[in-house]
Amino acid sequence: MIARKMKKEEPTTDLSIDLSWITEFCWGNSEYRQECVEANILPSLVLLLKSKKNKEAEKSAYAISAIAVGDYRQTCIDAGAVPALVPLISSLKGKESQYALSALLSISSDSYSPGNLACVQAGVIPILLKRIRTLGDRKIQTDIDLLKNLANGDYEFVEACVSAGTISTMVSVISSRVASGLYISNYLCILQYITAGDEWCRAELLREGVIPLVVSLIESSDEDSFVHIHDILVSMCDQSTPFWKSSVWPMLQRKDKLLMGRF
Repeated sequence: MIARKMKKEEPTTDLSIDLSWITEFCWGNSEYRQECVEANILPSLVLLLKSKKNKEAEKSAYAISAIAVGDYRQTCIDAGAVPALVPLISSLKGKESQYALSALLSISSDSYSPGNLACVQAGVIPILLKRIRTLGDRKIQTDIDLLKNLANGDYEFVEACVSAGTISTMVSVISSRVASGLYISNYLCILQYITAGDEWCRAELLREGVIPLVVSLIESSDEDSFVHIHDILVSMCDQSTPFWKSSVWPMLQRKDKLLMGRF
């Protein structure tokens, strides 16, 4: 097999095959992923990530995204892939950032705790937030998916998201997108995940004005956004208060009936 032909005892940037072959064969093929790992390819891929060769770094990042699935996420972490990938996502241009994001997403998929921890320790969250604030919709879906993984993990990862300014970024982005009539469900989803954090996280949500923001969105929300708005309010509001009984709950009920009639 191809992986055996490129087996190296020591990491090297001088691999004997086009890296696109690794990606092509590894997607959906656990046997070939295992063969690549056993051939000790990962240290060489990590070395290529650190090289000055942009094209090779792109291909290496994409190959890692194909290998880092299921049983091989920890292997990629142990090979030092995460800190080597992070400098590539700092770029706001070029395919290397997208391929690096795909690799990090594979490593942290299904809110895999060691993958999340490696991403947090490598400083991924502030970079994601900068990209979300700066880039257009078509370029940040993977950023959003990765941030969702991190925000939907253990308390320590939720706290890391909050400490990095995730709430204020989501509030700002949601406000600007509502004014432009753009889709906001993904951003509300991240805020919903943060409501599962500890008391400090919830206090930060209150301080950033999340409750009045989402209440203001009830009437205009689509079905996807409404689900997140509902869950944020149910989680955050004291349901014994007049504010909930006379204002929030009737609005939620009216919107729910309207959506049930439309969808």
